[in-house]
Amino acid sequence: MATNPAWRVTCRAWRDRFGRWIDEPEEALLEAAIFFDFRQVHGELDAEDALRPVIRGAAGNRRFLGRLARAALRRRPPLSFLRHLRGGRRGRIDLKAQGTAPIVDLARLLALEAGSAETATVARLRSAAAGGAAGAAATDLVAAFEYLQEVRLRHQARALRAGAAPDDVVAVADLTALQRRWLKDAFHLLHSYQESVRIAFRTDLIA
Repeated sequence: MATNPAWRVTCRAWRDRFGRWIDEPEEALLEAAIFFDFRQVHGELDAEDALRPVIRGAAGNRRFLGRLARAALRRRPPLSFLRHLRGGRRGRIDLKAQGTAPIVDLARLLALEAGSAETATVARLRSAAAGGAAGAAATDLVAAFEYLQEVRLRHQARALRAGAAPDDVVAVADLTALQRRWLKDAFHLLHSYQESVRIAFRTDLIA
């Protein structure tokens, strides 16, 4: 991002962009999803105090949140119609694209809806649960996220030990019965929460 001149602008310009992205989500929803997760790690620019108040303005904007909710539902967990684990090509599951990434998207939505300044996924979910915006389900999503991350990291560690390139794709057949059960429970929880978001924001009616 920093190598692109389009993103090297003044703090005032960033405030204007953030505000425009919230008011006109159809034009730049992807940019909002990316840049609203910013973290200031170096430099003298006081980005936090300047930009966080603008982002908190999204909390009451149902038009923006509705489109963000619709985007958060595009990636679905790998479950069949009968809620069984469903491996895609060659019986494999992408733990990131089908598991952790959808939870990251939901956490971002919940944080913006609650006006939270948190940017880490687990912190966002806990903040939403504490604020009553998501209830106990957000706490359950934390457990699901952490378990999916654990399975993913263990899979990558095994690949490295075997001299292979690490990835996020696991074969269902390589999982133990207990792992398959816990994965199924995590994905079922994710599916249920996505459905509650779909109903709450009426995403089926958003053009």
